[in-house]
Amino acid sequence: MSEQNNTMSRSLALRLGAPMAIFMAVLLTSSFKGSDIDEYQVKAMFITNFIKYVDWSSNENESDFIIGIVGQSDIKAELEKIAESKKGNRPMKVVQLDPEKPVPCNIVFVAQSESRRVKKLARDFAGKGVLLVSEDNKSASRDAGINLIKIDNKIKFEINQTSIRYAGLRLSSQLQLLAAALHP
Repeated sequence: MSEQNNTMSRSLALRLGAPMAIFMAVLLTSSFKGSDIDEYQVKAMFITNFIKYVDWSSNENESDFIIGIVGQSDIKAELEKIAESKKGNRPMKVVQLDPEKPVPCNIVFVAQSESRRVKKLARDFAGKGVLLVSEDNKSASRDAGINLIKIDNKIKFEINQTSIRYAGLRLSSQLQLLAAALHP
């Protein structure tokens, strides 16, 4: 690692705290060509780490933390692995959603093949404290709160602040600092 990267890592650790710096260092250095980690493992790690940086006060009384998946995606298996390993006061549960009959969730991940449904899902979950996450590289979804994108073979994320507010959520300023782009 170069001296500049070491200095940047120390600075990041001081500003955001060691856990967030470690999380981001792993993700920012993960490339998918010839590596042991795959794209959906990284996306699943992003999603489960977003949990820590969202104010969930609008739905904190629910027993399970539910992540819904719209569309077929390899992320479901990766999220299920993480959910199995995380035990705590609020167990994580991963469910496949019927986009025509969405059920209450904390996070809804919309597979790229279903990106046309993001606008409707944003309306369905408006004000209900649901974080809508999409994966659309062609154009940022203006209706999802967070959009996972791939740039130079690395996964990054964009935040749509209007969609976050529309959903009735607040994000940590730490998470906003790490976004590849912030849309008002």
